Amino acid sequence: MVDNDLNLLLDQIVQLASPLRVLLFGSRARGEGSVTSDYDLLVIVKDGEGRRRTAQMLYREIKGVKTPFDLIVATESDIANYADNPFMVFNSALKEGIELYAS
Repeated sequence: MVDNDLNLLLDQIVQLASPLRVLLFGSRARGEGSVTSDYDLLVIVKDGEGRRRTAQMLYREIKGVKTPFDLIVATESDIANYADNPFMVFNSALKEGIELYAS
């Protein structure tokens, strides 16, 4: 399941953003991904960290990853407040996701 691109992506996210948790979700987490599937990652950061600023920084600074990826950056409070909301991506990411990193 974990390949070189995903390892490279995860290593850079951890180094750059110091997240609390990183989860892989979507088709690759469900085992339905193909070689053209992207990585969908939920990156959970501490409260007070700017979600948008963190996401922009990660997209700008991550290098060498050939597989397309989408990052959803959320704070601890976002997860606490919206994890049970079936209309929010956090819900499915937490239910079907595979935890790749936890601090």
